[in-house]
Amino acid sequence: MAAAIRAQRPDLDEGDAVLLGWCALAVLVSPSYHRRDLPRPRFEELLSSQAAALCRSGALPSAARQEPPEEPAASGLSHHSRREALLAAAIPLFKERGFQLVSMEEIGAAAGIAGPSIYNHFASKTEILTAALHRETEVLHFALARELAESRTPEEALRRVVHSYAALCGMHSSAVPLLVSELSTLPPERQQSAHQAQVDFVAECVALLRRCRPDLSESEAPVAISAVLTMVLIVSRLPRSIRGTTPPGLVAALAMDALGVGDRR
Repeated sequence: MAAAIRAQRPDLDEGDAVLLGWCALAVLVSPSYHRRDLPRPRFEELLSSQAAALCRSGALPSAARQEPPEEPAASGLSHHSRREALLAAAIPLFKERGFQLVSMEEIGAAAGIAGPSIYNHFASKTEILTAALHRETEVLHFALARELAESRTPEEALRRVVHSYAALCGMHSSAVPLLVSELSTLPPERQQSAHQAQVDFVAECVALLRRCRPDLSESEAPVAISAVLTMVLIVSRLPRSIRGTTPPGLVAALAMDALGVGDRR
């Protein structure tokens, strides 16, 4: 895909073309991450048009990607609270290896807490995951409320919401990817509340998109938004060697191009 993109766009270097190839592919595979009802011909047409828009995106080449990558931050300060330390240690482990393959002992070791004292704070791995996902849904909705309150137009609000989502997904400590990959491991009652929080978040994004793109129907807008949120999530999880320097603002600009919304200021 990158080779085909470069053949049409000689202004791009290989890294830019690879990034656009991943973005386009993420949009095309997005139905694997959600269930939306739309007649198949229109479904394919919509996703194809989004992928094509990404390949044509004027967001690249980007000066931000040409800058030397920032040195990785130091390991940072640890939490004083042991409960918070366990949460902070568990999230990267769950994202890297999957919930089922991580043990409570490994979480404790990563947090510097040994022995049965781990269970003074969490009774099980599931309780840790539940706490992490509950907190992340609250963070998503807090960021959504902030961006809506500080925006003047639907276009600006949509861009800001996607930007904040990209920033959250890119954080090492973020549990947003777990809302997709590990939701099914929660007890049914916990799944329902976490899933509803996601549904509500997507519904707000869909409402903004329809104000920007009234030509999209009630069935089409959710497909378009879900494709873009999937793209943001996948790009944020690519190894640094593939995605290079991809700041949230650039990801948001690519997303806005995929959505056909021009205001990227």
